Amino acid sequence: DAAAALLRSALNDMDQAISKDGWMAGNAYTLADISWAPTYTTLSRAGFPLEDYPRIGEWYKRILAREAAKHALSDWFAEPRMGVVEMAAGM
Repeated sequence: DAAAALLRSALNDMDQAISKDGWMAGNAYTLADISWAPTYTTLSRAGFPLEDYPRIGEWYKRILAREAAKHALSDWFAEPRMGVVEMAAGM
């Protein structure tokens, strides 16, 4: 569908940006990385197919290695979350 195609296009752009210097907007961790990390977290938890974007996966591992990310996400990861399909079915 159109929304998934738009998301895939954004992920392709993101994957290309990360391939240059390892981060979204250059060679350092910036607000661009901070702003996309929760989106990636949500997509991965919802079961969106992300295996076509290996550089994003490596980028996300670097994000998760940061102490602030560990602290911010620890409670969120500990709780069971519904996937997108389950959420939609409940609406």
